[in-house]
Amino acid sequence: MWRFLILFVVGIVGVALAGIAGTWAGNALRSQPSVTTPPVSLYIPPAELNFGDVWEQDSLSWPVTIENRSESTKEITRLSGSCTCQSFSPTTLTLQPGERKRVEVTLNLRPDRSRASSEPTVRFETRMWATVKGEPNDISWSLGGTVRSAVRCPDRLDLGRISELAPDKGRIEFWIETFAESAQVDVRADTPVVRIDLTHQDRWTKVTVTPERGLARREYSTSLTLSPVRDDGTTLPAVHIPLRFEVGPDVVAVPAVVNFGDRTFGEEVSETVTLTSGSGRKLTVTNVSPPAGLSARPTNLPDLLAFDLAQRAEKSTDNAQIVFTLTDDADQTHTVAVSIRLSIRPRPEKQP
Repeated sequence: MWRFLILFVVGIVGVALAGIAGTWAGNALRSQPSVTTPPVSLYIPPAELNFGDVWEQDSLSWPVTIENRSESTKEITRLSGSCTCQSFSPTTLTLQPGERKRVEVTLNLRPDRSRASSEPTVRFETRMWATVKGEPNDISWSLGGTVRSAVRCPDRLDLGRISELAPDKGRIEFWIETFAESAQVDVRADTPVVRIDLTHQDRWTKVTVTPERGLARREYSTSLTLSPVRDDGTTLPAVHIPLRFEVGPDVVAVPAVVNFGDRTFGEEVSETVTLTSGSGRKLTVTNVSPPAGLSARPTNLPDLLAFDLAQRAEKSTDNAQIVFTLTDDADQTHTVAVSIRLSIRPRPEKQP
């Protein structure tokens, strides 16, 4: 009997405690602030924010649809991006409640890294913002995808200075690696100032670039266009390599300008000038015409045609020249002028 009463009392107390605990829990839940997620006023479907797997290219046009999911009119005063590689059309628009409008996003998917060490694929991601009239903050989305490089190649080519009589000596060779399956690379110069020769070997292409003969003396800037072409004739987006070189006279003096700098009056100054042929022809000096006060004596340097120029610093000059006249083993005559510059320091005034 006593055992039954004890169990009964314990049961009653347990029920009471459970009720109290439940009341505390309920009050605690009711005392917490309610958290709600604000509705998205402008919406772009997630599928439209991923352009997928594409080849690198100068201009990818990608449409996105902006939907107004709010109950008020939204005026977008500006669409902008996180980099200069993207642009939008239109850049402003007005959306009524529930209205959808299409925007064309144009992306430049050329890599900003070196092509010589580029990987076959890279993840591209950028952000786009909508500035909405009356809203304190911009609305943003992340837009991205995977960009595939078609080739690995040099970033630029500089052939330097070449002789007008020997453009072949400016020849350069380099290799292109093709990442696209079943594709070879066709290479063409944008202007006809160089000759292109190709040798294909599996996914590699050897490119030989040779300046054309008969080019005038000046600097040339052009580009090589690399077009990967699949076996079925499909052409992938082209890649452009800037190319520059300068065509000059065959015989040059190094240095072309002798600058003696600031000197004290009466100081002896000297400099060595070397005469070279870009075509490798043998040269003979037939005449030297130095300005007054400057001497020019042949050096004893082996296998070099050089002169030691010397003078006493007595007068400043910035336009004097020494002129060399030469003939080569093909009986052609060459004239080379070297500028002379010299500045005399003012003499210190005598103290009384």
